[in-house]
Amino acid sequence: PGVKRPVIGITCEPDIVPPFYEDTVRRAGGEPLQIPPGTSSEILDALDGLIISGGSDVDVRLYGGSPHPQQEEPKPSRDEMEIALLKLAISRDFPTFCICRGSQVLNVVRGGNLHQHVPDVYGDSVTHTDQPNPCFHPVVLEQNSLVARLIGATRTRVHSIHHQSIRELGEDLVVTARAPDGVIEGVALSGHSWMLAVQWHPERSAAEDPDQQVLFDELVRRCR
Repeated sequence: PGVKRPVIGITCEPDIVPPFYEDTVRRAGGEPLQIPPGTSSEILDALDGLIISGGSDVDVRLYGGSPHPQQEEPKPSRDEMEIALLKLAISRDFPTFCICRGSQVLNVVRGGNLHQHVPDVYGDSVTHTDQPNPCFHPVVLEQNSLVARLIGATRTRVHSIHHQSIRELGEDLVVTARAPDGVIEGVALSGHSWMLAVQWHPERSAAEDPDQQVLFDELVRRCR
């Protein structure tokens, strides 16, 4: 019999699961499982690892901000589910990878807040959205951070798709990566053995870029 593949839950919209996430998990030796809104946080009992995936904006009311003209329509059921999942994952020291929106949800769960629209704060010296073309930019990684150790460098090139970003850090979160314009591109949770959070989309370029695939490889390895 073959070795059991660790089951990695991936949060998603009810009708949209970008194949990139599932592909990266399978390449890493894991078995992806979709977690649509409305799923109980007790799903963790059936999982070995968790990915809080990218997607629409976190509801501004969850962190006391005011709506912005560029704000996307809130999805309360997804916000509610991911917040519950993250709280339980943190309490259980559960291997968790938070991507783009996921890193923002983590920050909100820890009491932090968000910049509503990156260009309003940081200008346009670095493009963070993929319209009209796919957007790649460098990030600088904190030496000795988990993400820098996995990639084996303090710089990498990332695929970015976001117009919001972390503003004030939540409790026990530390910055692990920044874009050249200063946007926070990665955070870690102090005291948690494997909580990786990045603002970029490693799943989008992982098939061609070992720097990005290794993040998923290590999640699955950790779950064994």
